[in-house]
Amino acid sequence: MYIWVILATFITILYSFNLSIRADMRKLYVEPQAEAVVARLVEQHRAAQKYVRDHMPPDNGSSTVSYHPGEVSFANLKPYLPYGFNGSQTTSEYTTLLYCLDRTSDKFSQAMTGCTGSGPSCCGDAKSITYLATFGCVPQKWRNIRTGRPNNDMLNAIQNLVGMGTDMGYADFVSPDDPENGLKTTMMIRAREVTFVSIPQYIISNRLNGVEEGRSFSEMCGDGVKGNDVSSEAGSEDTEEETPDDVTVDSACNFCLIYLTPFD
Repeated sequence: MYIWVILATFITILYSFNLSIRADMRKLYVEPQAEAVVARLVEQHRAAQKYVRDHMPPDNGSSTVSYHPGEVSFANLKPYLPYGFNGSQTTSEYTTLLYCLDRTSDKFSQAMTGCTGSGPSCCGDAKSITYLATFGCVPQKWRNIRTGRPNNDMLNAIQNLVGMGTDMGYADFVSPDDPENGLKTTMMIRAREVTFVSIPQYIISNRLNGVEEGRSFSEMCGDGVKGNDVSSEAGSEDTEEETPDDVTVDSACNFCLIYLTPFD
């Protein structure tokens, strides 16, 4: 009898090798890992949104805004971060920047002048529009090996966390003539099969004054990064297409995650 039990167990084990893998295995096991990467950026940006609102009237007790263009340090964001972030952490893998742009300039290609980092803020000028950007490189693990773009797991993670119709995704070069490119700039935010919003040209092309070298969007993800492909295709499916010659897939910042919020 004991021998028959062992034999039945052995046959069951052999049969299990023929069972198909669960169809939702990636959703249950892989996507949550990608969500952990995206969640850190999302929570940092939402903390920065609270920081900006606290420096806007009437919350700041003034009649004008009290923030200035530049990097919003992780130290300034700590009071706004949810419980669970590392309390001893002083830096982040993501960068949060405040841009105050001239809304009258073509493609929002000019910054407001007269911002010194102290005193009255140029961001309160009637011609100014504020953009808050949190961004960072797409980790190699979550990039399509052929195109360099974020893979489906990363795109699904973004959709799971922020849904559709938001201005969070990955930055991609695009033709100014793209009909969905409202500002007619050279980069837009994309996500899964959806193009969201244009990125102002100043953010794409210019280093923000007062920000440490290499930490502006233009240097990490924009015009300062060579090798990005200019494409109007909106997907990043794991296809068998050949890698375009102008895509450098070994460059971690060929594609960046970005969360972009305007404050008008």
